[in-house]
Amino acid sequence: MKTEGKVGGVAMTAYCAYAVPLTAVTVATLSFVPPLYSQGLGLPLATVGAILFAVRLIDIILDPLIGLAIDRSHFKQQHKPWIWIALPVFLTAITLLFFPVKALVGAPYLFIAAMLTSAAYTTALIAHQAWAAAIATEPRTLSKLFGWREIAVILGIFGTFGATAVAEQIVGPGIAVKAAAAGGFILVAIVVSTLITSLFAPDERRTERYSHEPLSKHRDFLLSRGFVGVCLGILLLNLGWVSASVLGFFLAEQAFGMGGRYALGQVVFFLAGGLGMVIWMKLAARLGDKRTLIVASLYTAAAFLCLFLWGRIGTSGAYFAYMASVGLAFGSGPYLVRSLVGAQANAYEAQTGRRVRGMAFSVVTLFDKVGTGMAAGVVLPLVAWLGFNPTAQATAHSIGILLTVGITVPVVSLCLMALTLRLGSRPGGTFE
Repeated sequence: MKTEGKVGGVAMTAYCAYAVPLTAVTVATLSFVPPLYSQGLGLPLATVGAILFAVRLIDIILDPLIGLAIDRSHFKQQHKPWIWIALPVFLTAITLLFFPVKALVGAPYLFIAAMLTSAAYTTALIAHQAWAAAIATEPRTLSKLFGWREIAVILGIFGTFGATAVAEQIVGPGIAVKAAAAGGFILVAIVVSTLITSLFAPDERRTERYSHEPLSKHRDFLLSRGFVGVCLGILLLNLGWVSASVLGFFLAEQAFGMGGRYALGQVVFFLAGGLGMVIWMKLAARLGDKRTLIVASLYTAAAFLCLFLWGRIGTSGAYFAYMASVGLAFGSGPYLVRSLVGAQANAYEAQTGRRVRGMAFSVVTLFDKVGTGMAAGVVLPLVAWLGFNPTAQATAHSIGILLTVGITVPVVSLCLMALTLRLGSRPGGTFE
């Protein structure tokens, strides 16, 4: 089923609900798995990091294959079956990863649990993103749908940390308690959202008008200026945002003396993110996705640049002002990039009859992960090489390193993103 006009509130809510557990998986894995398996279960931190990095490398092969499978599937409905395929894998993987069997824990155990989690997550994520383009083919409606999906992403983040906070109050502190609470939230959310999304979100039925030709036939789409532009855009977007994120706690602690109130800063950040989504969605309705994304990139770069000012002030008020100003832009990039990709894929399918949505979103997901990996793999070694020591007392030199790297990498990345989109992407949802 395709909807050329407006998407009803029930359908939109049902579709967006599935983003809650998907986000929870990402947040919980990044936040709790490394300390759970290193501090809590005794694996060397380097081993944990190497395993998670190896899983990310395997994703480079896995992502396009899953996208191709979604495009070429012969199910009666195009996307819904894939979230049901992912469900039992999710339930098994999340149980293994967040409720580990201590007698079995070791490097092979963590690799299997992380690999199963990644396979289920990638399958569900690509199918869910491609599904949006089937629900709404009109670019403005698609943009709105992805905007509300990003608000569900923010709810998923709050849900994850809310569950861990409640568990700590009831059970007590500890990384095992936090991980179990996050895992329990994911298990409940994935079952409930799978039911809601499957029952109430419309899906496209398979039709013979789409041809399943060799992958080489899609080269004109995959190498088009517009698609390459958004792929490079999301790589640069994640490079900038994740670079700032991995230094976030150190900046709060050393530049602002707010290490003990870092969690409160995150609350301010994500509350501002929810407000910002309303602003970006209204702006996209007026300017279109591409222009709004360029504006959002430049605004975000300016917000990070202002860290020099906030860092010099160094007060709690300056810290919260910085978190709010940056938080306003949090959801803009991911939702607008995916809306552009969906519009491009729909335009290509309408013109050629070749199904490409799954492949398009799998490639974008791949570039998304590459940008994240580049940031995590470069920024921390860079600040260490420059002389930053996280265990030492804050000095003017250490604060200067954090501010310089924490501003330069995001600002340059986001400005390059705006330039890439300006040169490579064209309005109107075309794929050329």
